[in-house]
Amino acid sequence: MDEKLARQARSRALAAIRTLHSIVKLPADWSEKELQLLRKGVGISIGTIEMDLLRIIYRNYPDLDDLKGK
Repeated sequence: MDEKLARQARSRALAAIRTLHSIVKLPADWSEKELQLLRKGVGISIGTIEMDLLRIIYRNYPDLDDLKGK
């Protein structure tokens, strides 16, 4: 993966995380159990993006990791 592709993939991955995170902020007339399942699904999805995509990008291009060292 070249750096240009890594930057594009990172940008889209972070946008996907923001979108997923916004789901849990939506007003919902759901039971507490349903909300817990929703939050779990969102968390698993975000974790997958972070571990299976962003981790690879940051391993190859550590300068793209703006959270490194925090």
